[in-house]
Amino acid sequence: MIGATVQGPKTTYGSIVELIDVSVVNIKKSIVKVDSLSIDTLPKAGGEVIAYLTNKGEGVDVKIPEEAESWLSIKSINTKNGTSTVVFKANANKGGAFYFEPKK
Repeated sequence: MIGATVQGPKTTYGSIVELIDVSVVNIKKSIVKVDSLSIDTLPKAGGEVIAYLTNKGEGVDVKIPEEAESWLSIKSINTKNGTSTVVFKANANKGGAFYFEPKK
């Protein structure tokens, strides 16, 4: 996970918090990097996508967001010597296009 610690004033517009003239105190870099994916586009019939990762530490923990659980699952996770592969399985698309953007 990437994170930052900032100090300074903030204001709120409805449910949106805006930081104003803040100072960055600390930046925590991600310990996982996505090197590549096995395919660029998932066919309408569904299928598998393999994510090739480089990681620091003991491996990776992958969670599927609740809004994607009906069509996306994790088939397997394998970790060895600082690299991991995560195999995702996507169900066939019986409706329109899937729109999913991972949280950053």
